[in-house]
Amino acid sequence: MRVRLFREGDEQDDLTANGFAVHPFSYPSVSADLASNAGRLAAFIDSVPGETVHIVGHSLGGVLVCAVLERGSAHKRPG
Repeated sequence: MRVRLFREGDEQDDLTANGFAVHPFSYPSVSADLASNAGRLAAFIDSVPGETVHIVGHSLGGVLVCAVLERGSAHKRPG
């Protein structure tokens, strides 16, 4: 099974059409700090089924993904 996290939009349809299971993650970019959102994303990644998880982020989402990886989270199933 291939799994990819992605923000909702047209790209989600493209990924699904190419065999990826898409699990959108949203977060409060203004009302929560980076560390809190990184913790939420790490917990979300842990809840996604599959052997490998591909994480896609854009703009601040990319920074959030880096924060999760820097703290050692999500290292078990990198894509």
